[in-house]
Amino acid sequence: MLDIIRKSMLAGIGAAEVTRDATEKSLRELVAQGKITSDEASKLVDSIVEEGKREFDKGRADFNKLTEEMLQKGSLVTRSQLSELEKRVAALEKKADKPAAKKTAAKKSSAKKAASGKGGGAKR
Repeated sequence: MLDIIRKSMLAGIGAAEVTRDATEKSLRELVAQGKITSDEASKLVDSIVEEGKREFDKGRADFNKLTEEMLQKGSLVTRSQLSELEKRVAALEKKADKPAAKKTAAKKSSAKKAASGKGGGAKR
């Protein structure tokens, strides 16, 4: 689903470039007909392209906001949230392993003492 939306956004970028070319072509015809000057045409192209960029950026921001809302409503996590959770789990695992290692060493020591009869085991 997100891949389809991403491809649509990329198509929009291509459409913006096509629009620039079409706009320049149309304005060249107006210059050739003497209806506008080449300076006016140049300024108009720049203005139209700038407006297109603003609209595209607004569309991208709206898309990102909508995507974020969809992720939140769908109980899904973002990559940054997943990364943060992975860091927390790693820290907890590291913290949990420290006492476990001491307990394991203590159990091995008690087992050796019991096996050798030096620990407080039963007398024969």
